[in-house]
Amino acid sequence: MSDWKIGVETPLVSVIVPTRNSASTMDTCLASIVAQSYKNIELIVVDNNSTDETKKIARGYTNLVFNKGPERNVQRAFAAGEARGKYVVFIDSDMELPPSLIEAALNKCEKDKFDAIILPEISVGEGFWANCRKLEKLCYLNDSYMELANRFIKLDVYNAVGGYDCNKDWIGAEDFDIHERIKNSGYNIGRIDELIKHHEIVPFGKMLQKYYVYSKCVPKHIRKHPKSGLKQFWIIRPAYIRNWHLFVKDPIHGVGLAFMKSAQYFVGGLGFLVSLFQKQEAQQCDQG
Repeated sequence: MSDWKIGVETPLVSVIVPTRNSASTMDTCLASIVAQSYKNIELIVVDNNSTDETKKIARGYTNLVFNKGPERNVQRAFAAGEARGKYVVFIDSDMELPPSLIEAALNKCEKDKFDAIILPEISVGEGFWANCRKLEKLCYLNDSYMELANRFIKLDVYNAVGGYDCNKDWIGAEDFDIHERIKNSGYNIGRIDELIKHHEIVPFGKMLQKYYVYSKCVPKHIRKHPKSGLKQFWIIRPAYIRNWHLFVKDPIHGVGLAFMKSAQYFVGGLGFLVSLFQKQEAQQCDQG
């Protein structure tokens, strides 16, 4: 264990990993969690009916492996209900943590009295679109609208703000939503410098499919959080303008990022229109 200096007590930290067919990234993710310098951790994996080796790999790292669906927000909420720690940490199954991440975040909370911690991340991967995504994530570092306190949270604070919204129509904006509720409730939010590596190995077509689904909840999020929602989901985000020099330094991937975001917003717009049509159709059926 690391030399824990804040006090005699070593708070339990519950690290929660939702999964679905995550076998290709599971070892990297879970190994980085158990290799943390701070050792008083319980690891909770909640799988969503995987058909690959995800559960088998997870059981090699923890006995706390559950099955729950249908979506990531429900998995996270279920795991938080099972957690015994003073803090809950929500990690995606394609993330890799630096060894000192949990200790650094815990120090911030215990010493400086923060209630939730922003865990900044960068994107890693090979290929043209992966490099475009890297550029995008670099723009978001230290951005007040795009860096979120959705991952490292005191459990009592998580419960006080109502946890993750488990509405099936809230997929895609649930991280932004819980951040806004923590912030607007007056809790203290800190940030550490340790960077999570996000191994986002997603083909271009599958990425667009994801945005098609996610787009259906974006209007609801903007109505709920109008001050920040527009800036978080507007196609020309303040983060891009502030980091214009990154686009000048890497114009090829800058153009690729512009195309990628345009494609995402195009399919997102289609998803939004389809959801409106389905809603109107359902209302007509109810009236009939």
